[in-house]
Amino acid sequence: MSKAKPSANGPGAQLVSTRLRYQMGDANVRDRYLFTPKADKGLKLQYELADVAEGKLAFSEAALTSAAAFVVFNQGSPVVYVNGLPEKPPRTLAAHLPPFLLSRATLAALKAGSQADLMPEWFDERDSLRLKARKQRKVKLDGASTSVPVLHCRGKNIELWVVDDDVWPVILERKEGEDGFYFWKFLEAGKKLKADEDEEF
Repeated sequence: MSKAKPSANGPGAQLVSTRLRYQMGDANVRDRYLFTPKADKGLKLQYELADVAEGKLAFSEAALTSAAAFVVFNQGSPVVYVNGLPEKPPRTLAAHLPPFLLSRATLAALKAGSQADLMPEWFDERDSLRLKARKQRKVKLDGASTSVPVLHCRGKNIELWVVDDDVWPVILERKEGEDGFYFWKFLEAGKKLKADEDEEF
């Protein structure tokens, strides 16, 4: 697969060039994170969780191209799982992605009608996803509603909606488990967004 060059024109690129608010839910919490990405020799990422935590992560071009696992955030503390065990993220991640991004190779496989393997966040075995439908979905960007093309994909334990952008396939929603009990969900994007003052919602 040829190396994709970042584009400022695609719908995913428009989101990545701003700040992104997501909600994460599991058995214990409903947290809202604010992510500030910056495309720079891969992806630099600042994250904030209300008044609880903030920090920075860096993802290599290799991660953006072909990673099939996600960084896990536990009440503001990021960890990566290697051979089933949690570890502190390295300075630059090469095998993991932020929770809101799919790799370019995974997106390409799904669009080609192939099966794509992805490691769930809340389950121990890789899942095989397939494209189920192409749709349009409304997103809130700088206070205005806009429509973006998305791919609806499903596996055994994962269901996701990802922006159809070959360079920046931003995940708008990822559900895991029965009835999507565990999830990451896009709320809004905007250059002037600030972290929530309170983590209780």
